[in-house]
Amino acid sequence: SADTLTIEKNAFVDLIDNNRDFRNSIIVHFSNKNRKKNTIIAQKFIPSVQTEVRGEGGKSLKVTNIAVFDAKAYDVKHLKAAFEGKEVTDDNTVIGTDSGSASHSASVAESTGKPIKSEAIAKAAETKCPKGTFHLKFIKSKLNNETAPLAAGCQAACIFVNDTADGEVLQILKAVGVEVILLRCVGFNNVDLEVAQSQKLTVMRVPAYSPHAVAEHAAALLLSLNRRIHTAFLRVRFGNFTLRGLEGSDLHGLTCGVLGTGKIGQVFATIANGFGMKVILWDKFPNQQFADKIGAKYMAEMDDIFPHCDVISLHVPLTKQTKHLINKDRIDNKLKKGVLIINTSRGPIVDAEALCEGLLSGKVGGAGLDVYENEKEFFYEDRSDVPIQDATLARLIGMPNVLITSHQAFFTNNALGTIGVTTALNANEYFVEGKRGKALTNAVLPEGFDPVTVPAAAAASPTSKM
Repeated sequence: SADTLTIEKNAFVDLIDNNRDFRNSIIVHFSNKNRKKNTIIAQKFIPSVQTEVRGEGGKSLKVTNIAVFDAKAYDVKHLKAAFEGKEVTDDNTVIGTDSGSASHSASVAESTGKPIKSEAIAKAAETKCPKGTFHLKFIKSKLNNETAPLAAGCQAACIFVNDTADGEVLQILKAVGVEVILLRCVGFNNVDLEVAQSQKLTVMRVPAYSPHAVAEHAAALLLSLNRRIHTAFLRVRFGNFTLRGLEGSDLHGLTCGVLGTGKIGQVFATIANGFGMKVILWDKFPNQQFADKIGAKYMAEMDDIFPHCDVISLHVPLTKQTKHLINKDRIDNKLKKGVLIINTSRGPIVDAEALCEGLLSGKVGGAGLDVYENEKEFFYEDRSDVPIQDATLARLIGMPNVLITSHQAFFTNNALGTIGVTTALNANEYFVEGKRGKALTNAVLPEGFDPVTVPAAAAASPTSKM
């Protein structure tokens, strides 16, 4: 089907460079009328069916094309390995039984040179995965309304946490031939599920990869913040060995509140319990068996937890109900003075401006943040050569009792491997096994699928992070 769109000039160049079929069937109109700066008008023809290749014995195999947005070098390595049925070891060596040891050197934003066969990627599910043939197209750019046309000719778009999959973007993806959104993460707050349903787009996610990775990072933020490790490190590098301002507290005996007791929250609560902290919990659907196991106590109402906590660690998903869960009212009237707030969940769960005011007033003793509510323009990018244009983020970074990391809590070899394998399995279920709707293991369904309002049994990971 043919239609017309306006896209960014650089995005168009990438589109032409990375899609031979698209390049051979495009007509470009260089009309200046009503044209924004640095954009072009292009008329496109998008193939609506999967292409075919010849396999062993001349057998015809359908090729599923997958556009991988916001692709970093580690995405290339782990996704290619997963779809090839191989594994990335702790020393970043790619190994597999079909061809021994291999090393992928494909650069980001480069299409793989030949179709990738999926053969042995079922190690996580402990089931034999049907063979399928996939072609991965890695794209540096984040998904948005200007880069969505780069998925032209692809049947699936594989996206990450800071990609935009709102109604406009989903309509573009549907128009260029995409059938499936493959999320490389747990959360799906960046996808408009209602529009996805109306466009008949299937959304699949990775419901869990390594809860230990995120929980351990939360613990690292807490330890570093409490003992001012980040400040001490910088001082010593410049020859300053004084101890002024580095005094912390014993975590042993303090009260730690854990909001959200899904897989990640449970691991963090267990770690806090190991420190000898008194652990109190809140979740919409309490897991009393877990609480009994570690000797913790659930609070009936969320606000009941705040006055008691020396430390609060957030492990809830981002929903309409949890946005700005930590807000000015709670900071001023509910939180214990001097509380340390740890957020490895989603940025908008904490009202950043209210947090700034709470830190300045001394009501909040410190904050360890792996996420920030307006992180999309900054996290995963190098902004070291320009001033930070977000005044609130700049203020937070400049505070000595704030420690910020760049949404890296998930970033372990174990987690990346599981993300790759699960994504490959998701693709196989849809394109090879032909499953649809609720039959898909990791489908995200808009009807009734709210992790905050449905029982834990109905959601694969009710209070996980990414």
